Amino acid sequence: MDSRYVNIVESYGSDGLGNPSVSIYFSHCDRKEILGEFCKNCHNKELQSEGSGVLLNEFQIIKLLESKLAEVKNIFGKCSLVLLGGEPTSYLNIKMTKKISDYFFGKYEIIMYTWKSKEELIEDDIKNIDKIVCGSYVESLKVDDYILATSNQYIINNKKEIILKYNRSDI
Repeated sequence: MDSRYVNIVESYGSDGLGNPSVSIYFSHCDRKEILGEFCKNCHNKELQSEGSGVLLNEFQIIKLLESKLAEVKNIFGKCSLVLLGGEPTSYLNIKMTKKISDYFFGKYEIIMYTWKSKEELIEDDIKNIDKIVCGSYVESLKVDDYILATSNQYIINNKKEIILKYNRSDI
């Protein structure tokens, strides 16, 4: 049975794009291996390398998520499942990401954060994810009037169609 290092936490707004959520933070990011560096000022530096968090197998992760999702949904009437990291699409995490999204798809809204662009994502890997936040955190592009951290980031659906993209309106 597959095991991964993860951290599972409840979030009441930020991870779930304004909705209550349960977030699973995967350990390991492959950005440095692919592009030569991690995102500058990454907000989860401790998750860049493998081994941070708690080592859980697939069954333990699913059961813990089921419990926490039901608890948050019971309190707020709705709840999203958020996959982030580290990097949920890294070669160490993608198998578990797919198992989790396959299991919970249709039961909860599933949101995933990735540094990758929509062109870099494999359609089969995202078929059971409702919203994907794409794009690296870029400090110089930080904006205060946007739901995402930086203006280069955007949200797509599992068909790679853009749902939200920064559009600055100069009034």
